[in-house]
Amino acid sequence: MSLNARRLGLAAVLLLAAMPALAGTGPFGVGLPEPAATGGGFLPGLFRLIAGWQAGFYRDLTATLSAMKANGSAGLWLMALSFLYGVLHAVGPGHGKAVISTYVLANRETARNGALLALVSALAQAVTAVVMVVVAAVLLGATSIAMTRAAAALETGSFALIVLLGLWLVWRKIVRPVGDWLAERYAPVAVTVGGAPAVMTASFSTALSHDDCGHDHQRLGLKPARHIHDDGCGHLHAPSPEVAAGRLDWKKAWSAVVAVGLRPCTGALIVLVFALSQGLFAAGIASAFAMALGTGLTVAVLTLAAVTTRGLAVRLAATGGGDTAYRLHAVIEAGAAVVVLLFGLLMLGASLWG
Repeated sequence: MSLNARRLGLAAVLLLAAMPALAGTGPFGVGLPEPAATGGGFLPGLFRLIAGWQAGFYRDLTATLSAMKANGSAGLWLMALSFLYGVLHAVGPGHGKAVISTYVLANRETARNGALLALVSALAQAVTAVVMVVVAAVLLGATSIAMTRAAAALETGSFALIVLLGLWLVWRKIVRPVGDWLAERYAPVAVTVGGAPAVMTASFSTALSHDDCGHDHQRLGLKPARHIHDDGCGHLHAPSPEVAAGRLDWKKAWSAVVAVGLRPCTGALIVLVFALSQGLFAAGIASAFAMALGTGLTVAVLTLAAVTTRGLAVRLAATGGGDTAYRLHAVIEAGAAVVVLLFGLLMLGASLWG
């Protein structure tokens, strides 16, 4: 086995090791209680244990809210419990981690950007829960059953947004690049032969080296119908430092935030409704945002692990040449885009026909 093959194999192992942080079995908020994990094995048992802990947190949160009527100092304990619930919630079943992590990988975002996306998305879930309870319970006088149905509708809408996000990522990371590559590879070029133009296929263009990006078409007598003179000059190069460490593009990132934030957190809804019934709605709002902070920080750590693993894998591949690193980047981005799309389709199908 060649040295490059061994390096690529090690890079693949590292990426597989990061998949638990990308899988759809974790976390962000869930709009509705999800079915308990069934079957044997370590993960189903772990999820059942976490679900039991969450149920205990529900009881403790509502009990602490009740105690606040007699003892205002219980508010600090409520915030601590809410934060811990958010941390625990971030390792249970849900779709937020899968969406944020794969979005970050597909768009070559930095660890800082991934952490920021995780926090903003978690806070968006808290805002959705508060707005939903205010509109449904306070303004419309809806019952808890009606709010549960509304949460189900928001959940379906959230899954639909994930599908749209996946389609957009697949277009940007697979369909459009492949189309550009095919057009570049098979674009006709005019070659002057004895004063008369002849047409040939520029299939050799993808074999040009980095230095060939500055070649003189006039001197060579070649007039390509289409040649890309961007940062990559139509060829394979590692990403520029500006791309690898740039600022977060909110024009692109808002879709991931909305897809996650549209689905309110179950715990936040329970606490908000109970707090409203006890005349402590302000405390309920504070509790919801404490949950969001715990969830957001935990997902930020998981996203950081995924981004770090990706970077290590790419650096290992880069030792075999710049083209190898670039191709690995492209595979990671394309794979992440497909994961988002498939995950959204599965969750949307289960929501509509389950």
